[in-house]
Amino acid sequence: MPSGLELARVFYDEAVAPIVANVLPGRRYTAGLIGPCSDVIGFDDEISRDHGWGPRCHILLDPEDFDAARVALDTALANRLPLQVRGYPTSYDGPHMRAVAVDRPPIRHWVEICTPRQILRGTLGVDDIATMSAIDWLSIHEHRLLTATAGALFRDDLDFQATRDRLAFYPDDIRLHVIAVEWQKLADELAFPGRAGSRGDELGSAIIAARFAESVMRLCFYIERVYPPYSKWFGSAFRRLAAYADLHEPLADMLAARDWQARDRFWTSALRATIAIHERAGLLERSKYQPAAVYLGRPGTGLPAFERGGPPSIETLIDELRAQIRDDHVRALRLGSINQLSTCSELTDDLRRRSAVAALYSERDR
Repeated sequence: MPSGLELARVFYDEAVAPIVANVLPGRRYTAGLIGPCSDVIGFDDEISRDHGWGPRCHILLDPEDFDAARVALDTALANRLPLQVRGYPTSYDGPHMRAVAVDRPPIRHWVEICTPRQILRGTLGVDDIATMSAIDWLSIHEHRLLTATAGALFRDDLDFQATRDRLAFYPDDIRLHVIAVEWQKLADELAFPGRAGSRGDELGSAIIAARFAESVMRLCFYIERVYPPYSKWFGSAFRRLAAYADLHEPLADMLAARDWQARDRFWTSALRATIAIHERAGLLERSKYQPAAVYLGRPGTGLPAFERGGPPSIETLIDELRAQIRDDHVRALRLGSINQLSTCSELTDDLRRRSAVAALYSERDR
């Protein structure tokens, strides 16, 4: 079975491109496959064929005479596309590729015809990336940013790749900010797995440790300049990162631990590896930060909650990261990306709520 991206390229080359050339001769356009489906980020498999998969692609046209060109091309595709490509039907019922190809046109195809601005608006909720503010960046679901920059372009007369390159990852200051915010999330609960476990609450301790695992994984995405996908593919994408080699065993052992003492030992190993990853990336001074008791006399390993004449505190680490942010406005921000604030898809993935999400940031954050 071909991957969805491979099938999209074949579909474009063999079926769509000849029709575009016939209907819009000489017209400059961009063709490719981007967007939120699993095939775009390379995680599709046989199960993926039940929806959002099949012969499909995007055609981007410049705005001049767009409406007339779109109607002409859409009509031609519906009537001239082959009924199937490489054995896969080209007709759809909503997001579902038909199980059996139709026996005659018209074909309800999945070729999305739009302008570059329209696809940015539909994917990210923005019209012009050149005017994106820090809050614009932070209020866009990271999976949407990923799928706007993943996939592939098969032809690019309109230089849409330049836009994708500018979206490839957060600007440097925003990247440093979300790394600092993730450490702050750790700081807020650093002593809790040991404290909960010491009171006999192993389940509560494990839940908090699982959040630690997610934070560490998220830090690695940010350090390696890769947008994290949504939860279904979060772990699969983490396996593709260089950091996976150092972290998969301690994190897996921490999540599988049956008591808080073992959980704390594995967390210590994961924390040490995470600090080393930051050091290799040039984000932290080498050998400065070492795992230690969060609070003296209390259970739980992390970084000290405050300076006490020993190893530097986690707040010192966060300050070191923030000191590298050049933009005063970004340095003053305290809320991170929408994905660091919530896992509720009604909030994170609904573009109609972006103005409401922006309002979460305080006046100081503006």
